[in-house]
Amino acid sequence: MTEEGVLINRIRKIMEQKRLTSSFFAEQIGSSRSVVTHILNGRNNPSWDILKKILEKYDDINSEWLLFGKEPMLKSERSIIKPEKKFVQPSLFDKPEFEEPKVEIKPIKMVEDTPPVEERKESEVKPEEKPFKLVDIDGVISTKKASKIIAKIMVFYTDKTFDTFTQDMKPFE
Repeated sequence: MTEEGVLINRIRKIMEQKRLTSSFFAEQIGSSRSVVTHILNGRNNPSWDILKKILEKYDDINSEWLLFGKEPMLKSERSIIKPEKKFVQPSLFDKPEFEEPKVEIKPIKMVEDTPPVEERKESEVKPEEKPFKLVDIDGVISTKKASKIIAKIMVFYTDKTFDTFTQDMKPFE
């Protein structure tokens, strides 16, 4: 493999280590996507300007490794990125997992000169409940309608595909 090919592989290794797509990598270093794509495809060799931008943006990358292949890749072991947790999208029917906020309540000390606060009790006023009646007005009899039940849920995606969910489906079909 040529020296340029080895250099391109080092740039790919940086992108893998940082978990970057070629377009986001280009944006990060301040270059166009086409320049980075041409470099990664071997059409063009990386210029000194591109190498300088990479080293300026990612200051944890060892310049001797990028330019000459001298190990280690990173200047220090502390700069290694830990693998990110993979996001798993919950089902529509899963219950959300929320943690209750923890609130610490500190007691208030009463000063001797201050009289204690009395608790005030208010009587609860309940509204009078009226029974439900069906009314017959001019021969029209009202009837109670059955409650609605969801029969189908359709989810449309931006790539012009869709998923359909029905009651009889088992979770994760």
